[in-house]
Amino acid sequence: MTARKRLPMMIAVLGLAAGCSQPEPGVAPAAEATASKWVTPPRIDGVRRSAGALTVSGQTSPGARVVLRGGDGSAFAASADDSGRFEIRIGAADHDLSLIPEVQTGEDAAPAPERLLILGGADGPVVMLAAGVAGRRLDGAGALGAVDSDGRMLALSGRAPAGQTVRITLNGGSGMTVLAGADGRWTAVAGPAGGPVRLGVGARVYDYPGEAGAGPVAARAGAGWRLAWMSSSGGRQVTWLPDAGE
Repeated sequence: MTARKRLPMMIAVLGLAAGCSQPEPGVAPAAEATASKWVTPPRIDGVRRSAGALTVSGQTSPGARVVLRGGDGSAFAASADDSGRFEIRIGAADHDLSLIPEVQTGEDAAPAPERLLILGGADGPVVMLAAGVAGRRLDGAGALGAVDSDGRMLALSGRAPAGQTVRITLNGGSGMTVLAGADGRWTAVAGPAGGPVRLGVGARVYDYPGEAGAGPVAARAGAGWRLAWMSSSGGRQVTWLPDAGE
């Protein structure tokens, strides 16, 4: 068997940085009053399966109404409680669902920048997708939850015990480590992307099938599911979701 060619790689922890500035005297109260009226887009942070149905939970503005809208005209809704928590029950379906979370407060509506993808009629992978970042798995995935590619780099995400260091390698080459956050999630960027890659995540090995052949409908690819989708800005992104037991 011909040995795989080792690829040069780069891995970096993804993060968000926010600048802080001190308000001028007398400005802070007005700014806070304005901010308190803003509608907070819903953030979905969990799913629960029971009797073939799926219950989606998350956080938004207190008392707001949350709607999950599908491109096929489907819609699922519920109201948040006084703390902003909500749960939406999605019954068993015989097809995949791609839903945009939206929050409604009075006449104001704010869609979330992510989409919720449910495969296999609520029995398959469940993931939040957003442009330019790795998918955020919500079902019981393994150490590696999702791999996303724009054709140049790979964005990876997974789960580990909070605060644990996770080592990632490509094709058996030298690697780097990332740290799982307080919620047990980690994200990283690796590359270059393009063809199939053997990914090492801790003690586990995953065979990423590459981007070739990915279409807009989720289909089996290797030991997982793969699809290509377009972001709101027109960029093409390929997402691979390894099977939960892999």
